[in-house]
Amino acid sequence: MGGRHAIAWALGGLLAIGLSVGEAYCQDAAVLTVSGAIDHTNRPAFDPFRDAFFGYHGIAFDNAYQFSAADLAALPQQRLEVTYPVWIEPTVTVEGPRLLDVLDTVGATGDTVTLTALDGFAVTLDRAHLTGAFVLAVGADCTPDGCTPLGLGGRGPVWLVFPPGAYPDYPGEDDDGLAWAVFHIQVD
Repeated sequence: MGGRHAIAWALGGLLAIGLSVGEAYCQDAAVLTVSGAIDHTNRPAFDPFRDAFFGYHGIAFDNAYQFSAADLAALPQQRLEVTYPVWIEPTVTVEGPRLLDVLDTVGATGDTVTLTALDGFAVTLDRAHLTGAFVLAVGADCTPDGCTPLGLGGRGPVWLVFPPGAYPDYPGEDDDGLAWAVFHIQVD
């Protein structure tokens, strides 16, 4: 094998390693963290340096459970068609795990959940009022062939969606209770 071929093989191998690391990062990077009154954890306590964005929002925790996009996709998925009068699009179809399934996965024991978005918007819900209609959407614009993943800059990576009138404090005239770009859930 000539020198150029050996270099090409070496560069190809390095590129393949880089792609596999990048693919693993995309699959394993946390997109949602749940903390507070939970029985199951899979990540260490808040670290002021590594968890700077949590710190920016005043969020600290002793224990937590983090979900990657792959973790959320591995949970049972609920497809939901929702219409709100204030929306430009009359009906939106979303898909993702039910909020209750995420709470069950972490062994949530508290009475309330507070979902915090990247911009600091937060909505607190009483667990007694939650039903299977509360979806943590990770995809939208769903067709029989699948959904478009929600990304940053839109309503993702995680969007709390529920039908109008499904929660007593949000009767459905607007979508004030729907938190988009959710990255943290606090269980109290």
